[in-house]
Amino acid sequence: RGAEIAHLKRKVDAGADFILTQFFYDAAVFRRYVGACRDAGITCPIIPGIMPVQSRQTFRRMTEYCQSSVPPEVAAAVEAMGGDDEA
Repeated sequence: RGAEIAHLKRKVDAGADFILTQFFYDAAVFRRYVGACRDAGITCPIIPGIMPVQSRQTFRRMTEYCQSSVPPEVAAAVEAMGGDDEA
């Protein structure tokens, strides 16, 4: 992660006005990421990426593909949807 943050710092130093993150469902992961950025001297706005849950299948596929951390309570809520995408 250190190399990733250093690369991001170079982008900001080169003129990036803000950072848009990958989507996430775990706020603690976002807070740690923002903390690491701030510790590296990155002071621009960091905008959290979002991806609404459209279906259980899409949620599973995207979180697995992107290796996103999912808190147990979020996973349970999505599983409770079953096949009802309107839930």
